[in-house]
Order: sequence, then C-alpha cells, then structure tokens
Amino acid sequence: MSEAHKDILAVLASGLIWGFSPIYYKFLTYVPPIELLAHRVLWSVIFFVLLMGFQRRLGALRTAITAWRSVATLFLVPVLLA
Repeated sequence: MSEAHKDILAVLASGLIWGFSPIYYKFLTYVPPIELLAHRVLWSVIFFVLLMGFQRRLGALRTAITAWRSVATLFLVPVLLA
C-alpha cells in the first residue's frame, strides 16, 4: 500500500472517529466527567506505550521523558489544548 493510500485512510478514519464521538459521549452521560477523563488519559498512555514498543521506539520515549525541556513541552501542550 502506498504512502498516499495510508494517509487517505488515516484521514478517513480520524474523520469517522471525530464525527461519531458525540454519539458515543451521549451514551456515557451517566459517567462522571472526571472518571471519563481519567479513563481517556489512562488508556491513551497504555496505547501509546504499546505502540511505541511495537515500533521499537521505547528508547526515544525514554529520552523524551528524561530531558527537562521535553518534559516541559510534553506537559505544556495538553494544558494549552485543554
């Protein structure tokens, strides 16, 4: 599969996820928001670490979280997004 096809599939998948997420969250109205946020953070970290391991890039992750400047950037970006 060419790189262009992979890119198109990624855009389509992200668009579908983004488009259907309001329906998903509508079904979760009984879940407290802080619990929902905690699960999103926890499962995102687990998925990210597994993905990095699958790509054999855990060394790069270790380097990123040990450098002070990288840690500050990794903390600041989600805070600004929130």
